[in-house]
Amino acid sequence: MDSEKRQPDKRRQPVHPLVALSLFLAIAAVSLGDLIEIIPFPAPVVDSPIFLFFHNIQDLLAISLILLAAYRYNARLGLALALFQLILHIPYFIQRLPAKDTEDAIELLHIIFGFFVVFAGIWLINRLHKTETRYRSLFTGMIEGLAYCRMIFEGEQPQDFVYLEVNAQFEKLTGLHEVIGKRVTEVIPGIREANPELFDIYGRVALSGKPEMFETYVPELDMWFSISVYSPQKQYFIAIFDVITIRKQSEQRISHLTNVLKAIRNVNQLITHEKDRQNLIQES
Repeated sequence: MDSEKRQPDKRRQPVHPLVALSLFLAIAAVSLGDLIEIIPFPAPVVDSPIFLFFHNIQDLLAISLILLAAYRYNARLGLALALFQLILHIPYFIQRLPAKDTEDAIELLHIIFGFFVVFAGIWLINRLHKTETRYRSLFTGMIEGLAYCRMIFEGEQPQDFVYLEVNAQFEKLTGLHEVIGKRVTEVIPGIREANPELFDIYGRVALSGKPEMFETYVPELDMWFSISVYSPQKQYFIAIFDVITIRKQSEQRISHLTNVLKAIRNVNQLITHEKDRQNLIQES
């Protein structure tokens, strides 16, 4: 069983208290644009261009900050920040609720819509993270090697490909490390000349989108591979592979022994049927 250490999920780790406190203070700061209307401040401060600009974009800043916290850390922190902002606005709601002015009613609807966007965004982020975590676990938990690559063409002729992402089994099976962002001709010099069919198949799949399965020998690694390749989008491909060197060596040994046994059987038949010694030696 593979007992390799996996990288911890930062979103599920406890958030440092200073980080949480900073985020709450930031939410309180961006909420001042509305709170200023019920808290007396000197007129020059309220009428300053900086404050007016801040007041106009405060809802966008608050929503962006809350959703960023939900995405970067976890949905619970984002929800706590959203509720905190809502609590900060309770005095504002109490003061504005009895108002009959159309502008005040529109402002209330604006705030309510902002909170709806926040909660919907947090829900979507949480769903996205669960889906991402599920597929990431499939990616990291595979027993086969996997490489996601971009094919490089000259015209329609495949010339090279770049590793965009690989799983842990890729490194374990091939012995190749730190390949992300590098060309295969840089990682395995001479592979294009030794395995032109590999480039032909990858290039064909990356252009046509039709998946293929094949076996190939890479002399530079002295390994046999069984490879399944498909294309998620044009000029890109994903190769899922397993090392079958031991199986191929066993097949070659069995083939060799089969040929030896066949030769021995033929010689035995000659000995049985051929009486002339000279003919027997010649036939053997």
